[in-house]
Amino acid sequence: MTAAHYLPTDGTPVLRLRSTIPRGARDAYEAMRCVVAPVVRWELPEPGDHADFSARIEADHFGAMYLSGAVAPRSALLRPREVIAASGLDDIMTMVYLHNDYTCDVEGRLLAIRQGDVLVLDLTRPFAIRAPAISNLSLTIRRDLVLPLVERIEILHGLVLRRGTGMVDLLSSHLLALRSEAPAMGRAEAEAATTASAALVAAVAGPSPDGRVAARAALRAGRRRLIQAAIEQDAADPRLGPDSLGRRFGISRASLYRLLEPVGGVAAAITQARLARARALLQDPGHDARLVRDIARDCGFVNDSAFSRLFKATYGMGPRDLRRLAAQTRARADGDSPATPETDVRKVKEWLLNL
Repeated sequence: MTAAHYLPTDGTPVLRLRSTIPRGARDAYEAMRCVVAPVVRWELPEPGDHADFSARIEADHFGAMYLSGAVAPRSALLRPREVIAASGLDDIMTMVYLHNDYTCDVEGRLLAIRQGDVLVLDLTRPFAIRAPAISNLSLTIRRDLVLPLVERIEILHGLVLRRGTGMVDLLSSHLLALRSEAPAMGRAEAEAATTASAALVAAVAGPSPDGRVAARAALRAGRRRLIQAAIEQDAADPRLGPDSLGRRFGISRASLYRLLEPVGGVAAAITQARLARARALLQDPGHDARLVRDIARDCGFVNDSAFSRLFKATYGMGPRDLRRLAAQTRARADGDSPATPETDVRKVKEWLLNL
């Protein structure tokens, strides 16, 4: 967790933090306090809790948004005014506990929150969470992205959205999907996910009249991109289809078809993802020894002739022709500019400087 906003570049995965603090590790509790210090002051109820403290924390930074989660024993997560002043954060946080109930004191209001409920917090205002065990997932979005989409920003702090309603459960499943899909996301996916997340938070918290249409459109576009990212990630799975995608994202088959209609539908999205995967493998010299039909099978195609027809219709040449062209292009490149130790060192230095 950090106050700095990180924006991944094209093709670069979302910035990830994964940290496990084992039980009995020296200064384990102090290490956790340092990690979360910009957001909350972490306290343990009893002195004896320090010796056996253990925790796991994870965070995915999308640029204008970050998704974080923690697993730890009974604790208090406090954001008093001195922490607010020191951090300078003014973001909007949406939190769900995956296990256990807990209480939250929001400026004198004591809220009893159940597992699966969604709590919205404004990081410019104080709160104090006390839980018998920590097992949460929280989404923090830059304030200026949420502000135009909600009717009244002042009512967000301490807003409890009870589980069991369609939109709240959708928001919870969205957080879980983000955590699952974050490793495969680059800049475009991260921006789409951020826009969709802000829209969904606004939708469940009370959208503004002017922002309702924009929020709905942004939400649909963002969810569409998340589903496309899942399709691209699982393109090789022969079981990939409307039913598996519907279960994964918690939507009906009809809703899935409507959502992917702008990109040609569910079948077209899956086919294009599989063709793109096959093209990459055919151009990869590490797969030159493999038969084309084996590559097609690994990309989810079961009919060789259908694969060849689709491939040629999409890329203007058959799979074997593409493989031959890729090999010829590599051979010409090797002949024109033979690698030398000097050029290798220069390329490495340029790569390091561009990180």
